[in-house]
Amino acid sequence: MDVAGNGKPGRKKIELDSVEVECLAAEGLAEYQIAARLGVHPDTFAARKKDEEAIRDALKRGRRRAHGTIANAIFEAARKVVDDPRYSTIAIWYSKAQMGWKDRTVIEHEGEVNVGGVRDRLAEKLARRAVAGGDS
Repeated sequence: MDVAGNGKPGRKKIELDSVEVECLAAEGLAEYQIAARLGVHPDTFAARKKDEEAIRDALKRGRRRAHGTIANAIFEAARKVVDDPRYSTIAIWYSKAQMGWKDRTVIEHEGEVNVGGVRDRLAEKLARRAVAGGDS
């Protein structure tokens, strides 16, 4: 281990700059991409994120900035006529992939759902199998 008792023997702990982490996250980079830009292995970055609150907070702040940029772009696209619909498609994809937005379909049903027939057929089939020793 190094002098501070961190990491592997003979290695110094690589310091990660939380400001840089925030800026990279604000660019919309995934964590493995941020690790590459910082020059560390993705596993090292994941471990540091787990151990250091400053890194976790920087990622959260950066993601919020990126999400805000995309949300503003979606809002602006909705306010005016867009000559090229690809921009809206990209913004919507990003909001679903990175921001957790979802399309929701509501299905309403009125009346009863009768599962009695299914239940009876299943009970009969199980009884036949029990009588036949489970072979049918």
